[in-house]
Amino acid sequence: MDWLKVEYGEEGKIKVPSNWLFLHYYEALSILFRVENALRVLVYIVLKNKSGLDWADTSISSDDGSKTTISALAKKRISQIQDYGYLGYQSGAPLMHLTSGELVRILISDSYWKLFKKYFNASKQVVTLKLEEIGTIRNSLAHFRPLTQNDVEVVKQNANQVFSVIEETLINIVDTGQRVPTNITDEWYVHLRSLGSQYCQFIHNQSPDGEWIRLSIQFNCPIMHKYTTDNYASYTVLSLNPVGMLKEYQQIMKLVTCIIEDVPYIQMPADFIPSITKYIGFIFLRDKLEAHYGELKTEFEKLLAEIDTEADLIKEDKFAQGKVVYISTLTARKKGEAKHQYWVFDYEKLLRSLDEKDPAEFWGSFSMYTRGLVSDANRFPWMPVPVSNTRFPW
Repeated sequence: MDWLKVEYGEEGKIKVPSNWLFLHYYEALSILFRVENALRVLVYIVLKNKSGLDWADTSISSDDGSKTTISALAKKRISQIQDYGYLGYQSGAPLMHLTSGELVRILISDSYWKLFKKYFNASKQVVTLKLEEIGTIRNSLAHFRPLTQNDVEVVKQNANQVFSVIEETLINIVDTGQRVPTNITDEWYVHLRSLGSQYCQFIHNQSPDGEWIRLSIQFNCPIMHKYTTDNYASYTVLSLNPVGMLKEYQQIMKLVTCIIEDVPYIQMPADFIPSITKYIGFIFLRDKLEAHYGELKTEFEKLLAEIDTEADLIKEDKFAQGKVVYISTLTARKKGEAKHQYWVFDYEKLLRSLDEKDPAEFWGSFSMYTRGLVSDANRFPWMPVPVSNTRFPW
């Protein structure tokens, strides 16, 4: 058998072998991949804010008709695939091990539809029909039955109709970029606005609709050691471990919807001492924050104090180990020629790689560059690697 490969040409041009499947099969796969994972994220968001740390104990009906829970079914399937752990990427996130049919049965069930219906501009009957049509086409592709171009159009149309509110919700969660007005008198803000410490600032952002609040720790990463040449630089810096924060502060993990980390653009100054900043964004449903701001303030005060203590300790003793602060190495290289030279930093070194044992609340560096989050996201929560290139809106 002669398995032909894709040929990559100049300027990103790709030549697909003539004996490969028609392109509409790949289009269907791409859309279905995104739709199913967007559905997973929605189910998690709703169940997490309803049940806290017990969200995975939600009762479901599996594909074989048995009654179980998300957690139990996921554990069973994870155990089954561990014999082939060398294949693909492993994920311990429970919802990554549920099928699209099981996800749909959760949201249209009599027990949970009342929680999900606000995310659909249609009745339960219509939503069920649209999702079942998508599921039928998805199963045809998954079981390698032929598809038509019209099947792909049905998936796109149904997704556009059913997922519009879901996409807007995900955008509001990720794009909590509006600063909370400093003159508001809401009790949660009055109590939390003074948070901060030696190494951290606390920033309060909200979504455009005001339903989601992002409390961000801005950590100015101390540089412990640097090595520089004309074209290369290496820095030993302190960074923050968001998963350590979740594990150490269970009350935060109980109430938060998700944690997202980010390292903004770094410029190389003339003295080769750049300003390196890492953000840890704790995203809360506003109603949840308003009901529990007192206990959250206590937890965040403890967290900030621990960050300061561990940072001071590790700066004095590089062999010391912290629970929320750790040592990382950041490198930079000069690119370009003559007057058009610039520095490129290896940002990934400051971000924590997703691990199969991480709690579902940790979403990694999941971010948004366009308004088409479902169709354009280059990575999804609980996935350790990008799934596509990024389409920038400029």
